[in-house]
Amino acid sequence: MELKYHQKTFELLNLQPRFSQGAYLKLENLKTEKDIIIPASILEWYSLENAIELLSQHSNDDYFVKVEDFGKPSYTNEDLAAEGFLLFMIENQAVCEWAVKLNNSDDPPVFARDVDVKKWELCAEKFSTFVWTLAFDWSRFRQMGSYLLYANAEPIKESEISELQNLFQEEPRTYVFPGKVTYRFSQQDKRIHIWQNPGQADWNISANSSQSLFELVQKIWHLSDLKDSLFAVDDFGEIILKRLKSKE
Repeated sequence: MELKYHQKTFELLNLQPRFSQGAYLKLENLKTEKDIIIPASILEWYSLENAIELLSQHSNDDYFVKVEDFGKPSYTNEDLAAEGFLLFMIENQAVCEWAVKLNNSDDPPVFARDVDVKKWELCAEKFSTFVWTLAFDWSRFRQMGSYLLYANAEPIKESEISELQNLFQEEPRTYVFPGKVTYRFSQQDKRIHIWQNPGQADWNISANSSQSLFELVQKIWHLSDLKDSLFAVDDFGEIILKRLKSKE
């Protein structure tokens, strides 16, 4: 089964998409029951088996709205559909919400808002892009055999972003939450995503092997204050950091 909008996500996850007739009919019923026309990229995703489960597995334990609840008033009792928004995701502590803007696009933009501020801001240019970034960010933290390092570092500078762009493939950026800007970079099995917020940049660095992660961190060891701020959560990461520090 070849997908039009979400094939890259399934390739990233190394999974085969499977169509669900039951899920598709639920979406079709929304047209008559709630007068909601589901954009093509959303229709494609939610017509797949285990669509909600896949999103949940590749997130920070966030909540995803079930198809049958699309268009219902939100938990804050707002009629977002009347404002042209289709709520689909709520952060695990309900501090942020994500919705697509129903603007007659086949692959509509995703907006997010801090629930205290209640101002919708652009998060991703397309729903398919947003789903892909969830898979990119979280799949490594949900699978065995990943090698990971983290840093709570100083805010990243434009010159350092330029250097990362020269070293790696820059992937789509997203905005609002968990970073005001989230930067992403990759090279083969190597991945970096950085949540940039006022006063701090949180680095998430991963690869599929200890050696690959070592090679990745070698390339960025001089950036920001990574030499001092990188930390590990397992023995493999600790060994990598010791190897790097021994070379100084």
